[in-house]
Amino acid sequence: MRGAVAYAPHHLRLLREMMEVHSPEKLVTLNVAAEKLGVHLWALRRAVKAGIIPAYAPFNGRKLVRLSEVIAAIEASKIGGGQ
Repeated sequence: MRGAVAYAPHHLRLLREMMEVHSPEKLVTLNVAAEKLGVHLWALRRAVKAGIIPAYAPFNGRKLVRLSEVIAAIEASKIGGGQ
């Protein structure tokens, strides 16, 4: 096959890892985020409304969030408790 690139197995593993690292994080609904993180849905809604957690409404107006951004907001609001 002309122009085809042959990759060794370790190259394929590296490519897969790179794709995982550089792929954009999935957006989830507030309900899904609340369930996965074990927080109340109303608390997430209030934080989004206050601008503490960024939300996205790409097409239908349903608010979506990134779990990493929700976790970062929770960590930033941590009070005491050491490190």
